[in-house]
Amino acid sequence: MSDYILAVDVGGSRLRLILSNKKAEIIDDKIIDFKEGMTVKEANEKSIEGAKELFDTNKLKASDFMGVTMGSAGVPDLENMVLTNSPNVPKSMNGLIGAVPALGKAFGWKKMYICNDCSAAAECAKRF
Repeated sequence: MSDYILAVDVGGSRLRLILSNKKAEIIDDKIIDFKEGMTVKEANEKSIEGAKELFDTNKLKASDFMGVTMGSAGVPDLENMVLTNSPNVPKSMNGLIGAVPALGKAFGWKKMYICNDCSAAAECAKRF
């Protein structure tokens, strides 16, 4: 049964992988620091390595997860997999959305969700 979600927080200088349950409780996390000039491919590889470490530490496997999600400043263009006008994505990545598509592919997850901070705020306002 899929009881976990892997959330990704992409910042200008680091990437945070957050292991969460269905109640959105944080169980564990891993921070990956970006190096100057790091490419999307390198960031993707580091995110996959970090996810594997989280799995091992918490005795989980990919099939225990519903999928992967990300919130980041900038408007997500899912067709082209870029974040437009984002101050968070390092310039060396040219706005490309790293981590989420790579993690989905690496672990066979079909469910991926990306939203910007404005979308998340609007959703929260609608719910509460």
